[in-house]
Amino acid sequence: MIKYFAVMSPLKKSASFIATILLALSMPTTVQAQSTGATSAPPSASQFIPFSVPTTKMQPVSAGVSTDDAAINLNQSLDKSLTQSPRMAGVRASLGIARSAYAQATVMPNPGFYISNTYHNSYFFGASIPVEPPWKLCFRLLVAKRQVEQVRLDILRNMWLFRGEVRRRYAELVIAEELVRERAKLRDLADRIVSSSAVAFDSGNVPNLDVRRAKLAFIQAKMDFRQAEIQASQAREQLNILMGEEAGATLSVKGLPDINDAKATSELLPNFKKQYPSRLKLTETALTNRLELKIARQAIAVNKANKLNTVGNILPTPRFVVGKALEVNPPYPGPSQHIGFFQAYIDAPVFNFQQGDLAKFKATGQQLELDLKSQENQIAAQVSLAYHKMVAARERIHDFISEALPESEAVTLISKHGYDLGQIDLNTLLDTQRANIQMKTQYYDAVLNYQLAVNDLEQSIGIILD
Repeated sequence: MIKYFAVMSPLKKSASFIATILLALSMPTTVQAQSTGATSAPPSASQFIPFSVPTTKMQPVSAGVSTDDAAINLNQSLDKSLTQSPRMAGVRASLGIARSAYAQATVMPNPGFYISNTYHNSYFFGASIPVEPPWKLCFRLLVAKRQVEQVRLDILRNMWLFRGEVRRRYAELVIAEELVRERAKLRDLADRIVSSSAVAFDSGNVPNLDVRRAKLAFIQAKMDFRQAEIQASQAREQLNILMGEEAGATLSVKGLPDINDAKATSELLPNFKKQYPSRLKLTETALTNRLELKIARQAIAVNKANKLNTVGNILPTPRFVVGKALEVNPPYPGPSQHIGFFQAYIDAPVFNFQQGDLAKFKATGQQLELDLKSQENQIAAQVSLAYHKMVAARERIHDFISEALPESEAVTLISKHGYDLGQIDLNTLLDTQRANIQMKTQYYDAVLNYQLAVNDLEQSIGIILD
């Protein structure tokens, strides 16, 4: 056959090559093994031989992306995580610990017994009663109230940070599933190339080098597909764990709409008909809503309450003793008399007037005020950085949707049509299809970067962007 192929005219060679390739592409992917005459099992990691021609159709993609009612959206994943996650259960439980400060604030000094005996002379029996000034109780309750509010704000901050983590994991899972589908398309395409190249080589139309190049491309595509599956599985497990489920539980998320469907919308894609507020407006919003600033202001309020409580403690709590005395007149045993008695013990705030605590709370207040200004400066920088990242990611997605993806699809269709007419070769067609898949992969990366930028912007301003 090689000798016959050598004497064929160039026109006959081209016609024979095109007919062979068209026949190979029209054949089903599952063919019979030439050596055994039976259908082999799907290739696996242990069974795959680098330079053997795949004889069966590749395994279907189980990406988990679904559009049915069982697939959860972003809001459902957030609600489930915030209500069922063990992390949030532990965070919310800290509020009960903080509220115990109210019970501690109502603790009053204990009364006692007073006994003083001078044998053969006098015997005193009575009760020692501390009388705490009422303002001390009021100041302790004020401190407890401020501390409980500070803990409540800290709980909200932890829940807000947890929400950002869940949103990142959800976006990573959606994009990972989309990449699995694109990698599967590239793998199937490489599978078809190997099959067609092998048929063309058997017909004597292409050299063995083209077959090996096709097999190498298939190996690379299969490796990329497996890595994409691992990343998707990892992202799914992370989201399951955050939602309080088993790591291996079944999880289906809503994927991105078809790129060619201009009317389709998604919660992960930007709404280009709506403009975001300016950076200055978002900075003002952040300075009003950031929980870190609210916690810092509440810390200042707690410090002021502690200072008032310290001032209230300058006057010590007096202790009064009332009871009955028995006095025996000498010589013993002489006539005795029973009389009541009253004593008072009041410390004078001469050397200890809480000067140490007053100095400490005064210095702490100054430090907290400066720390508040520092946090405001940091938040302004965070908002600026997140805002520009979001704008850049938004513009990149717009360029993909409006220009890059339609042009890539058009080039792919033209290449396919040119190949059908015999105007371009197989390598050009395959390169075009690979470039199209790579363009979609870059688009999915841009969507992920946009979601991460939006999440960072929401975290920086302290509220949800509509």
